Amino acid sequence: MIPNEVISAWHLIDVRPLSGGLINQTYRASINSTPVILQKLNPIFKPEIHYNIQAVCKHATSNSALTFAELVPNINGQLWTEVQDQVWRVQTHIAGDTLHGNISRKASESAGMLVGRFHESLTNFSWTYQAPRAAHDTQSYLNKLRAIAKEKEQDESWRALAAGVLELSVDMPDLWKFPLRHCHGDLKISNLLFKGDNAVALIDLDTLGALPIAYDFGDALRSWGNTSTEDAPPQLCLETCDAALKGYLNEVEGSFGNDEFLSIADGLWVIATELAARFAIDYVEDYYFGWDSNKFPSRKAHNMVRAQGQLQLAKSARASVDHLKSTIESCL
Repeated sequence: MIPNEVISAWHLIDVRPLSGGLINQTYRASINSTPVILQKLNPIFKPEIHYNIQAVCKHATSNSALTFAELVPNINGQLWTEVQDQVWRVQTHIAGDTLHGNISRKASESAGMLVGRFHESLTNFSWTYQAPRAAHDTQSYLNKLRAIAKEKEQDESWRALAAGVLELSVDMPDLWKFPLRHCHGDLKISNLLFKGDNAVALIDLDTLGALPIAYDFGDALRSWGNTSTEDAPPQLCLETCDAALKGYLNEVEGSFGNDEFLSIADGLWVIATELAARFAIDYVEDYYFGWDSNKFPSRKAHNMVRAQGQLQLAKSARASVDHLKSTIESCL
């Protein structure tokens, strides 16, 4: 139920729910005849993140031909409206398609170029992020998974899953030793919009922050290079990853150090391992990730499938590190 205060704060009409979001409840609406996107912000995010979105969009669009879902202030000029401890916001609607798995090589290269332009546009940007979250604190997730495995009784399938994740992480590299850069923070393929095979916009900017690029683009490869969905056995397509890397490096070559670029090859399997840990944790805690009630009987069941898939993907990605580094070196 959308509060009347929210509707009146932007004079919204024709509000209709949209499916597909794992975190924020999303609706399509209009202001007069202009289509917009209405969202109820998940409480894991503080409303101050909207200052980050506004600042990054302003700087990036002034330095490059980039398109974002930008914030639409309410009738009082505020970036969000809060009603009964729920935060609502409106963003511009961008025409384009959302892709889910098995993208073409051309689309992957175009997406890499778009992210490269985004990273490049922010190299001279100075900003202290408001309400920063501990994004990609990989070791923290692994420690939490280890603690749960020791302290709580779980079924055998979960214990085998947790053991597999922890075993894979034994000699995981420290990506945080690299410089922090302005990053999107969640570059799964559904957070880009396409027209045909051309990537046209980045969306869902709640996770903006300072990260090593290995985390940002490693997560991109994790999503784009998996020709299956998170609900099916993963298949890592190295040709798709190669195309993405070539597109990306064509835009940012020279902006960062070569060691940073090479670390992206490790970022892929580190991110997949981290996500496997997060799904395994939420299997126990049972509250965080959205889930598909049409396909699964419970959030636990959905999280188990996703965790197992990400673990399998992480193993494939780790075995492909040398190939990915060779691709990166050929572009430098």
